Amino acid sequence: RGGAYDMVEEYDAVVSTIGGTPADPTADSEGNINLIEACIAKGKEQGRMPKFVLVTSIGTGDSQGAPPPQVYEALKPVLLEKVKAEDKLKELAEANGMEFCIVRPGGLKSEPATGTGVLTEDVNICGAIHRADVASLVVK
Repeated sequence: RGGAYDMVEEYDAVVSTIGGTPADPTADSEGNINLIEACIAKGKEQGRMPKFVLVTSIGTGDSQGAPPPQVYEALKPVLLEKVKAEDKLKELAEANGMEFCIVRPGGLKSEPATGTGVLTEDVNICGAIHRADVASLVVK
């Protein structure tokens, strides 16, 4: 522990956008799992569980078929690690009564927000979205 865990007395929500690269994807699993576990520990300490929002990627879990095959193969190391984080979040959230949400954006663009991003539960949709639009959707 330490760092952010000790710097904040109470949490209402935690949003994780931790991610690695295809060359070193371990942050996608280990980094997120460490944060999920710290969030639960803080929730127990403060007597109420914060909400956890995990931002992963389209192509993860049951959305594996959404991106084109060549895109999935290029990102596969990262996507497999993100699945581990999603699975651990579901497991620990259920065991500890923590509300959570998983957001799987498509390809991320580093341009100003458009205000046109949408949330959907359709696991077959794949496209690009601006990072600022993802941020706006996550805080809703």
